[in-house]
Amino acid sequence: MAKNMQLRAMTWRELKGEIEKLTESQLDMKVLWCGVDRGGVVNLVEVLQEDHINPSGDAWEPISAYPEYANEEPIVGIKGQPILHVDD
Repeated sequence: MAKNMQLRAMTWRELKGEIEKLTESQLDMKVLWCGVDRGGVVNLVEVLQEDHINPSGDAWEPISAYPEYANEEPIVGIKGQPILHVDD
């Protein structure tokens, strides 16, 4: 993830604060996301069980799956980081 994207990202605490403002009927609605010319649904919340790297440039992978890159690739997701999976 690019550094400037991380600077613009909200925290889980901020997200929780926004969720707490929702009505009971809104809490029963599907979780959607949107961006410029794209969007989709959130289908999973995952807490990373280990550090992740992106050796292919296409997807985050557990560092244990690519031990040969452990010292070369930057960590893109740290152990304990909650992430949302989306289907766009």
